[in-house]
Amino acid sequence: MFKTSLIKDNGILLREDLHIGEDYSFNLEALMKARDYCELNRSLYSYIVQNEKSISSCYDPDKWEQMQKVHNLRCSLLRQNLHISSERIEAEIRYDYIKMCFAHGMDLNRKETGLSRRQKSQIFGKLIRDTKYRLTLKDLRFLTWAQRIPYFVFFAKNRYIVGLFSYLIYFYKFKSNFYREKA
Repeated sequence: MFKTSLIKDNGILLREDLHIGEDYSFNLEALMKARDYCELNRSLYSYIVQNEKSISSCYDPDKWEQMQKVHNLRCSLLRQNLHISSERIEAEIRYDYIKMCFAHGMDLNRKETGLSRRQKSQIFGKLIRDTKYRLTLKDLRFLTWAQRIPYFVFFAKNRYIVGLFSYLIYFYKFKSNFYREKA
């Protein structure tokens, strides 16, 4: 929650060029402009179980570009924050890229893409060869145990392992009944 005066005085708006992650960029911008904040020990709302009809769950061929825009915005806003060490910020940025790649991998596993396994494998190869985000084992000290698993999978730099892991996440999230809300 943010004060209305903070939003109005700083001209913080939801970005209209984004349809995925616009709330994320809004929250980051508001936090950067805030003088102080307090952290609540309880959540004010609870997350719902994955909704297959939500915008972020539906297949969208432009989703990768949208995720890259949000990631670049997040990078620039995080690097402006002087309260966090630069090592920690860079580790967060690299981990965010890994999450983004696995989300893209889940999209590639949808039937709507019409891609063959070879085409998917080539795309995974391009993602893990991106030299902009060089992964280091030093980043592990900033990550939780749950975050380390995808990090190690991505660190292997094997497009088949990354593709298999993406498919397992996709299967767990959309195909199995484990993740769905029970009526």
